[in-house]
Amino acid sequence: MYGGIRSAMQARCLLAEINTVNIPNIFGMPRVQNSLDSDGNPTDDHMVPGAEKHIAELEWFAKALKTARAKDSA
Repeated sequence: MYGGIRSAMQARCLLAEINTVNIPNIFGMPRVQNSLDSDGNPTDDHMVPGAEKHIAELEWFAKALKTARAKDSA
């Protein structure tokens, strides 16, 4: 059911070794094939707040990295 999460945890180690940044939040979707209805709406109540948290964290990291890059090039 959560095989992808276990894979993601292993991928984090690899990504850290090649100097990439990954966000701490993991947005798990058990039974991903059943996560959305035929109209693309979430079928589980945790989907919307989970996705919002994940996207907000991704946006925060993107802005922080942009700021850091700008300081390095100045």
